[in-house]
Amino acid sequence: MTAAGAGEVTFYAGTAPVPPARVTVGPTDGPYAHALAGAPCHVRGVTDLRVELRGPVRLAHVGFSG
Repeated sequence: MTAAGAGEVTFYAGTAPVPPARVTVGPTDGPYAHALAGAPCHVRGVTDLRVELRGPVRLAHVGFSG
């Protein structure tokens, strides 16, 4: 993912209460100084994905592979 600022990005899959991935961001040099960050996220099947931002974080891009 690409994000700027400082905070945390949490990914939730389906209705599971435990997030499969949590990423700490920054701090970066400003609100538009984006940096790459990532974490393994193991999800199977078709499911909804919820992204939760905490703190002054600007999320620019989320990508998945696999």
